[in-house]
Amino acid sequence: DRDVTGVQTCALPIFIGCPIVREPDGLALSSRNVRLSDAERQAARALSKALDAGRRAVTTGERHAPAIGAVMRAVTEKEPLVELDYAVAVDAVTLEALDLIDDPTTVRLLIAASVGPVRLIDNSAATPDHDHHDVHQPTPSAKSLTPSLERIG
Repeated sequence: DRDVTGVQTCALPIFIGCPIVREPDGLALSSRNVRLSDAERQAARALSKALDAGRRAVTTGERHAPAIGAVMRAVTEKEPLVELDYAVAVDAVTLEALDLIDDPTTVRLLIAASVGPVRLIDNSAATPDHDHHDVHQPTPSAKSLTPSLERIG
């Protein structure tokens, strides 16, 4: 706790990143996924699909951040089980909402929604070639990891 408090007191811009490991269906791997029913899990895939749609919008030239958010929201609105909290394009360092995007390589797409009893969050670089934090590889399903996750906490 002291280290975190010291960093906050000094206002040091320290970010510790780690890869976002995705299940084969695109859902970000999370211990929360085990709480989703089969129907909710299917609906939850809308979050990664929304991020994909946001990246496509940026890749095809969209630079108005609210329009990118609207593209992501449109994907989640097709899933009645998804209650969207936010879908936004932000500065990758400050996490401040953007209006116009000058350099897409400095932008992250953020999304959060409740699906059934579970609140899910996800994010992605706005350009596919700058997303070093996503690991797209087959992983064991969250349900198969339940015994391990229960031991952890």
